[in-house]
Amino acid sequence: MKKTIVTLWGFLLSLGFAFPNVIDVDPDKTNWGDDPDRVGNGSALISCDDNSLYVYSEKSLPSLYVYIVDSRGIVKYADVQSVSSCGTLSVDISQLSEGDYTVYLYSGVNYLTASLLIEN
Repeated sequence: MKKTIVTLWGFLLSLGFAFPNVIDVDPDKTNWGDDPDRVGNGSALISCDDNSLYVYSEKSLPSLYVYIVDSRGIVKYADVQSVSSCGTLSVDISQLSEGDYTVYLYSGVNYLTASLLIEN
């Protein structure tokens, strides 16, 4: 049975893959109240199981470029998908052979990179 391990590069998540809205911030903290746009909480998250890679996003991603590249630089999967708000995109990885892969997600100027190791 395949064991699949995904390691996210946390520092890339902090680069703002969430596509935060540009808002004017009132410097007076007493007027902040319960503003939901105060916190950037819409980051994309990657997870997987033996057969699928999942991309979850709290924000809508209308043109998400997904690439899975092996350790030799050969693209094993390439597609443009959409992820709805609070939605999950599923990518079938059951046909990938054992090895090291890199997952690239691009949407506009924002990106996320993850390492994927598939072992039998």
